[in-house]
Amino acid sequence: MDFLREVESAHPGQVSLEAVDTQTSEGRERWLDTGLNCSGVFVNGETRHHITVDGKTRTVDFIKRLGVFWTRADFEMVVNDLLGETEQADEATADEPESSE
Repeated sequence: MDFLREVESAHPGQVSLEAVDTQTSEGRERWLDTGLNCSGVFVNGETRHHITVDGKTRTVDFIKRLGVFWTRADFEMVVNDLLGETEQADEATADEPESSE
């Protein structure tokens, strides 16, 4: 959650974050209204987005587990693409250590 707040802070007036506490009755009702069966991150009302890395386009879905199915870099790339800041997304991924897999 902290990195989501960091993205919001990096783009004042362009990105806003709303966290829904599903432990409250209001939050639970809002979550049920989304149709999700787990937690998720919506960007412009959608959880599923397409990103292009090294010329290859892939789908990233922010309802699956962070760190397993998608990364912070994936999220930042989607936000930066939507804001027209793709060069910043490239710089962000360059700073990440490569996987040993």
